[in-house]
Amino acid sequence: MGRFSPSSFLIGFLAAGAVVALPASAAVTSVSSATTATVAGFDGTTPSLTVTPLQFVPGTTIEATSPLSGCANYPSNVHYQIPLDLKWSGSDPDSGMAAYDVYVNYGEERPEVLNTQQTTLRLRAEDVPSPCGGGDSSYKYRIVARDEQGNSASSGYSAPNVAWVWQEDGTNAWQREPLGVAKTGTWRVSPCACSDGGKTLFSTVSGSSVTYYLPSVGAGSDLAVVMGKNSNRAPVAFSVDGGPVQRVDTYSATPQNRMVVWRAPLTTGTHTLRITNSATGSARSRIDVDAVMIAPGRVFG
Repeated sequence: MGRFSPSSFLIGFLAAGAVVALPASAAVTSVSSATTATVAGFDGTTPSLTVTPLQFVPGTTIEATSPLSGCANYPSNVHYQIPLDLKWSGSDPDSGMAAYDVYVNYGEERPEVLNTQQTTLRLRAEDVPSPCGGGDSSYKYRIVARDEQGNSASSGYSAPNVAWVWQEDGTNAWQREPLGVAKTGTWRVSPCACSDGGKTLFSTVSGSSVTYYLPSVGAGSDLAVVMGKNSNRAPVAFSVDGGPVQRVDTYSATPQNRMVVWRAPLTTGTHTLRITNSATGSARSRIDVDAVMIAPGRVFG
C-alpha cells in the first residue's frame, strides 16, 4: 500500500448522529474553552460546546498491514485507515444553535467542514505519525459552535489521528514497548493473510483467557480489540482492570476479518485488558484475537 497524499488522507466523511454509544462510565473530557465572537446580537450567553475524545468504531474494519512505499528500512506493519470518530455537541438555551465549523491543523490550520449540523466526523487514523523518519504527519481538529446570534465557542485541538496497534502476541513494529501477555487455558496461533500481521491467537476452549498489560496512557485515551468473526465464532468477554465484564458475540454468517468488535475509554495510568472465551457450546466455540489498539488521547484545552 502506498503512502496516501495529504489531500486524500485528510478527507473523512460526516456520519449523522452518534455511531457508537459512549458508556456511562466514560468521562467527557472536553468542554467549551474559548469565546471567540461577540456581535451586536449578543444575548448574554455563548454556546456550550462539549467534545468527546477520539473513539474507535466497533463494526468497522482496519486494513491489512503493508509496506510503506519508499521506506525500505521500515517494517510492513503500516496502517493508514483505522476508523476513529470525533464527536461533539452544543447548546444555547437563549438563541439556539446555528451550526458548527470544523478546522484541521496539519502544520497550519484550514477549514475542513463549515456550517454543518452534523456532530460526528469520521477520521482515518495512522500508526505511523512520522513516516520515513520525517516530521509529524498527523492531523488535529478544532470545533467551533455558533448560536443564532453569531456568538461562538471553540474547543482546543483534538488529540492527533494516531492509533497504536499491537499484534495478538503483544508485539509492535514501531519501536514501542511490547505488551505483557499472560494466557490461561488453551491457545494456538492461526496463520492467515486475511489477518492483521498475518496471524491470530485463537482458542476453542470456553473459559480460556488472555490478559494484555497496557502501557501508561493519558486522559481521553480509547482502547479497542480487533478480532475475526465467522459462523463458528463464540461470544467473548472483555474486562478492563478486573472491572465489569462486557460481552460481544463474534458470530457472523460470513467471514469478517480484522473487525473492531469492542472499545472502551481509558483513564490516566496503566491498565490490564482480559479477553475470555465465553462459548456455551461446541458448535460455536472459537474466538480469534487479532490486535489490540489504543488511541492515545488527551484532555482538550
